[in-house]
Amino acid sequence: HFILHRSPNYINWRYLDARGGDYKVRVVKDNIEIIGYSVLRINKLEYYHSGYFVDLLVLPGRLDIVEALLLDGLCFFRENQVNLVLYQVLENHPYERLFDKYGFYGGEGNRHIFYNNFGNDELRLEDSPPERIHFPFGDLTGI
Repeated sequence: HFILHRSPNYINWRYLDARGGDYKVRVVKDNIEIIGYSVLRINKLEYYHSGYFVDLLVLPGRLDIVEALLLDGLCFFRENQVNLVLYQVLENHPYERLFDKYGFYGGEGNRHIFYNNFGNDELRLEDSPPERIHFPFGDLTGI
């Protein structure tokens, strides 16, 4: 219940409008239905280029699609001579194990999350299983 709806309109506005920057969006479809996507970006502002998995989201239980998008992204970054690749995921999230498999490991540590709660129910992230929480770079940083 705590996620911005990732609709085609939102994705197109957020990542394909040239005013927002240069993102590479990869989409996986099962016939006509989108079952997963990734958003990649290279920060070329400095000599030391950094690659970002800005967003990566697939249907629940489709870790095969996560792995395919992960490998596709790593290939893209390698082809573009990226020196460092970053991804953001909650500890114990199912994606974490796949990224670990390909050489990713802990990183910047804890991030603080700020939100407005206008309802009467208290939002408790601690009570939500990690696989139900998704915070891509674009939601918490200026990437």
